[in-house]
Amino acid sequence: QASILSNPANLDDIDKDPPFSVLLAFSRASIEVGVGINYNLPADNGEIMKLKGALEMAYFFNNSSGWYVNIGRDLPEDKRISARLFTIFDVYGFLMISALGISAGSGVVWGTRLSFGPIRVDLEAFLHTRGQISFNPTQLSGSIELGGKIKVGVKWFSVTVGVNAFLMATAPCPLIVSGGFRVS
Repeated sequence: QASILSNPANLDDIDKDPPFSVLLAFSRASIEVGVGINYNLPADNGEIMKLKGALEMAYFFNNSSGWYVNIGRDLPEDKRISARLFTIFDVYGFLMISALGISAGSGVVWGTRLSFGPIRVDLEAFLHTRGQISFNPTQLSGSIELGGKIKVGVKWFSVTVGVNAFLMATAPCPLIVSGGFRVS
């Protein structure tokens, strides 16, 4: 256990887990390692940063190509490395490496709600990126998507306007480049 910029974690406190964790498992079939973090800065409320994520590694003795190193995971989304910064931005990322290839992605989402008497306004903007390398056969792909929306509501009535744009590419075989733009 460890602690940064706060009092040391207390293992006797059964109601509160320490912000860092480590797992090391040996078996006949594999060696597995896990390192987790669930850290708030400052420790009492996380107004500057709330960080959550895990690093997972494994090697399987009967399948030498079955190893992996994951810093977060793509899916499910709650397995990604995630942080809430200044109670304004939500950011995430992941890096997955194995004998099959490398996959990485990151993104940021910003959202807020404003109220003016009976009128409420929700604003949201996002940026998502992703890349992948496949080793056999060799294949590269990547994508970027950005967009936003505004929702204005009064009582039971609301109107939402959204704009999204994306660009993605895959190479070398087949070579595909596509993009799109949507207003809703």
